[in-house]
Amino acid sequence: MNMAIPSPIDPQSENSTGNLCLMTSPERAQAIVTSAGWNALEKRPGWWERFAEEGVVSGSVGLGVQGVVHPAGVIAVKITLKPKETVQIPFAVAWRMSHHYTNLRRDYGHFYDRLYPDSSSCAKALLSDWRSLLVLTAEWQNRLLYSDLPVWI
Repeated sequence: MNMAIPSPIDPQSENSTGNLCLMTSPERAQAIVTSAGWNALEKRPGWWERFAEEGVVSGSVGLGVQGVVHPAGVIAVKITLKPKETVQIPFAVAWRMSHHYTNLRRDYGHFYDRLYPDSSSCAKALLSDWRSLLVLTAEWQNRLLYSDLPVWI
């Protein structure tokens, strides 16, 4: 699921202009993946009833408008499990904001622009290598957690 974020007039506001992506890659061919967008200001998402009955979501949302439309997204994965069976369903939340304006109105951009043309390509890269990324992340976190650094660090 991709959602565009509208471009504001103030250059620094463009630091949050870009696109977001929610993606999953279940390893079972029979998994049913659906996605939906909705306005987070709604009391109840339009997809809720169908999800409660069928386990799938549908719907879309337009561009965000401050105080009126706050775009939100959801992914649902419907899969049948045998008793006591477990599965891992990886998912990615990725974003791409092309600009990084400073107070002096200079745009420094982002390094990841060189690697990923959009949030979808970033999410695909994460999901294709999620196991090793998870192990590597746990490794550096454990090195800090179990180091002799002061607790406050």
